Amino acid sequence: MSIFDSHPDQIARFEALLDTEDDREERTQAVEAAIRIAEALVQACPDDADAHQCLGLAWYHFPGSSSWRSWHCRQALGQALKIDPGQEFARHYLACLTFDQERYQEALEILGESNFDYFVDRDQEWRALKNQELKIVCMLRTSTGAFPQTEFDSFVERFHDAQQREDRDVALGSWVWPHELREHAEWMIATDVKRDDPRILPLLDFFSRIGYSDSFWDPRLEQNQGEQAVDARP
Repeated sequence: MSIFDSHPDQIARFEALLDTEDDREERTQAVEAAIRIAEALVQACPDDADAHQCLGLAWYHFPGSSSWRSWHCRQALGQALKIDPGQEFARHYLACLTFDQERYQEALEILGESNFDYFVDRDQEWRALKNQELKIVCMLRTSTGAFPQTEFDSFVERFHDAQQREDRDVALGSWVWPHELREHAEWMIATDVKRDDPRILPLLDFFSRIGYSDSFWDPRLEQNQGEQAVDARP
């Protein structure tokens, strides 16, 4: 029996604490309280992957980016996956943590084992799309070769499908804006990659098609945004 079934009151309190959106000090206190609950769950159920996943999740949300926080987070999520290699929530957050640390090759390996349908089947399709988006950025960051067109086309198709099904002007549930791809485009421009470079042109085309071009910080990415987008795909 999972802790979600055996300890419902503690889980409800844990989730409420992680939903706290107050100032930094109150947020820190709430996450610290969530960590204590998760630690108690791990102590009570040391062989339960969900308990370790909750502990890793709490550390992931701990404010700041210290090595202390990252170590605890990685240890807990890794233990969850050791107990249950199919623990997709633990894999998702471990990939996000590793990506945030710019360890792109390691993150790519973690994401390579992710199950896209897991989150789709649980009405959290946005997590599946975020995993695929992170995977594409990792592929771009670790390769000096061709653009990962096949993986990108798959992501674009899934993104458009989710966006159309939800039929909203804002992201809510099935999809979220591709922030990481946008930040990668910003990084490429900052490193003097030209807008017509085949490694960035498909991204700009995609942003234009989904109405995301106005999110750029670098004015060089806004050039000719009023013009019709050019489809960079073969």
